[in-house]
Amino acid sequence: LVVITGISGYLGSATCRAFLEGGQYRVRGTVRSKSNPEKIKPLKDGFGSLFDQIELVEADLNNEASLMAACEGATYVVHTASPFHYKGDCVTPAVSGTTAVMKA
Repeated sequence: LVVITGISGYLGSATCRAFLEGGQYRVRGTVRSKSNPEKIKPLKDGFGSLFDQIELVEADLNNEASLMAACEGATYVVHTASPFHYKGDCVTPAVSGTTAVMKA
């Protein structure tokens, strides 16, 4: 099992596609909200039939417990999530998110 954080971003989705097409790993991808159709539809459209192979889980860079839960049971973690959408301080959530993933 490989966990890819930030699967709805450019880097995360490209990384996810490479793992899915490689076929050697189950993929769990993190998103901030599984119930946000504006974020999920592009994933469904972009991955096409591969989308059904992705286990989507919710995780937030500002919530260590959500990142720990997302990484539970994983052999590998590819951390591509980035807080670029925040207005103001991007460093704090980037550091806390990366620290949480490293703890997992």
